[in-house]
Amino acid sequence: MRPSDYLWKLSFDELAHKCQELGHGSVSGADPALQEEARRIYGGWTDAFSIDKHEEDAKERIAAATSSLRKRTIELLLKAEQHAER
Repeated sequence: MRPSDYLWKLSFDELAHKCQELGHGSVSGADPALQEEARRIYGGWTDAFSIDKHEEDAKERIAAATSSLRKRTIELLLKAEQHAER
């Protein structure tokens, strides 16, 4: 199993929470650039979670947003892990 496999099993809420932790300095030794990126991505999660589910195209918009955010979040978390190993 690759080290990143566990990340793909996390829920959207768990990924958003990890972004929030990284962005707000809850992760020791985090690179400032990674923290800034995590804050931007967390903002995207917040926006995706706030889409009105009663709107006509809500399901499609939520699916598109969360799919993209999931990939970006996992990439960011892997970068943060690599940075922490140095």
